Amino acid sequence: FMVFGYIILFLFRRGTRELVMASLGPVAIGVSELIKLCVRDGRPAESCLHSCGMPSSHAAASVTMLLYSILDGSLFLSNTSNIQSTDVLNTIIGGEQHFLSLKTYSQYISVLFALLIPIPISRVIVGDHFASQVLAGSLLGVVIGIVLFELVLFLRIRWQKDLGIQLLCGTIIHNYAAIVNEETRVEEQI
Repeated sequence: FMVFGYIILFLFRRGTRELVMASLGPVAIGVSELIKLCVRDGRPAESCLHSCGMPSSHAAASVTMLLYSILDGSLFLSNTSNIQSTDVLNTIIGGEQHFLSLKTYSQYISVLFALLIPIPISRVIVGDHFASQVLAGSLLGVVIGIVLFELVLFLRIRWQKDLGIQLLCGTIIHNYAAIVNEETRVEEQI
């Protein structure tokens, strides 16, 4: 659901932020599927699927997206009362990155939890995975989310000076800013 939303946003904006967000789920699924080739753990008897179920790719993808989004949003959390905050929808799909008030950040996390946490739970309820497979997928999602966040943050800081450049003959525009500090961002807005 969220991956498709970010793919659509990428098609319209062609930004590096949208490209990263659209890639989170597929990367987690790819890693999970590689692990499934080695683990070979079956699914519950009531499952209609006959492939291996350890770890749950759905759980890995949803937890990766959840954790990455929470960590990314925390970079924009503001203690300063004079910064105007943006609404939750703009936080999730907005092209520009704004500092967030604690209230908006809390709403942002609530929306993410409401969208992404039911996914791993539903895999057990519908009988496609054992709880252990969903737990393993969720833990894998935590690891992937942290690794991707640190990698992308490193790249964002490294290429901060190149914001706005066009890559691949103008197909992609670098729009994923790294926030150095809040004072710098406040001065840019004035």
